[in-house]
Amino acid sequence: MLLMGTSTSAGTITGKVTDSRTGAALAGVNMVIEGTNSGASTDESGHYVINDVPRGRYNLRAVFIGYCVQTKRIRIFLNRSTITENFELTHPAIPVVESDSVKAYQDNIYRYRNPISINIDTLMLGNHHVELKVSIRNQTQYDLYMLHSVKCFHLFRVIIHDHEGNPVPRPINMGCDDGLNPLPKSSDLFIIKARQTVQYPDPVASDHVLDWMEPGRYTVRVEYQYKLLKTVGPAYVGGLNCDGSRNDYHDEIDVLTWILRGHYVSTNNVFFTIE
Repeated sequence: MLLMGTSTSAGTITGKVTDSRTGAALAGVNMVIEGTNSGASTDESGHYVINDVPRGRYNLRAVFIGYCVQTKRIRIFLNRSTITENFELTHPAIPVVESDSVKAYQDNIYRYRNPISINIDTLMLGNHHVELKVSIRNQTQYDLYMLHSVKCFHLFRVIIHDHEGNPVPRPINMGCDDGLNPLPKSSDLFIIKARQTVQYPDPVASDHVLDWMEPGRYTVRVEYQYKLLKTVGPAYVGGLNCDGSRNDYHDEIDVLTWILRGHYVSTNNVFFTIE
């Protein structure tokens, strides 16, 4: 019998990301290997795993809103399958605050109890999922800034209830395929003019798999929810390096502050039946 051994030129990077001040685990931190398409996001316990990293030297970067960007130099060896790199992220020394113009704009918008109304125009059953086309009416006298779908960043969600009014359990959300959570840019925004009704640019798809649902009649609604991202500890919104200089994410943070905030649900219900 001839025994043959093989070696791999790819490795795994794993580790945990915590707050340097409190020691709390940080979930949703983007772990990016610069110059590649590889990366991951930390789970609820702050852990991350990046598999199939080719042999070589890389910069591993940890990015999280409200914290300083941290980069470590790593090396994947031919005969070392796994390396561990832990990160302790710190808050920037100088907070990024919203400008007076943004605050005045938001104050005007939120004088209205319901700045928008959402209507379901079309329900489509296909690809094992529910997809909806919705229209949005701006009920204010000001232009509203909203966000159309960005990968891993969705403001709209499909709500499904059974005939008894019980919410249908949602499947486990495995996150993005590549584990990366890009921040929205100005090009991702669309504007609804004062008193105007527009159709949301993208269909709103459910994460419910119809094949897993019992036969019966179901009610569908759509909800919109966005809150300003906050961090544990001081209410920093990010956008600065540890030395106080602006980083590449500052413009994206500015965009986030303009997006309409709140929790709104569609004004109409639609139905579908599974035989």
